[in-house]
Amino acid sequence: MLFFEFQNKVKARKLDDIPPELEKNLRAQACYGLLKMELNHTPELELALSMDQIIGNCISENSINPINREAEITKKLLPLMFQECKRLGYGMDKAKNLIDKIIQMTRAHLDLSKNK
Repeated sequence: MLFFEFQNKVKARKLDDIPPELEKNLRAQACYGLLKMELNHTPELELALSMDQIIGNCISENSINPINREAEITKKLLPLMFQECKRLGYGMDKAKNLIDKIIQMTRAHLDLSKNK
């Protein structure tokens, strides 16, 4: 019974760890979850929303060329990720690792969008 309830929550994307403010914003949810998982720390809601906005802007400004899009995401997010990593005792390697995962997440999201 508990597994069935959990499964329904996952399908509805209503997990206890995801703030209700992110309920309708899938990319911000993904950013929030990635930060929480990779940094072993509950991230600030504003950070996930900022990341979502930056990624969205980079996608719309560089929609034709994926290489430019990914370079722009890296350029815009690296200072933000490094600052957060440094605050938590991590270094540049962790920040770059986060950027790589964000780019993978963005690719997957764009691939899903194309198949709809």
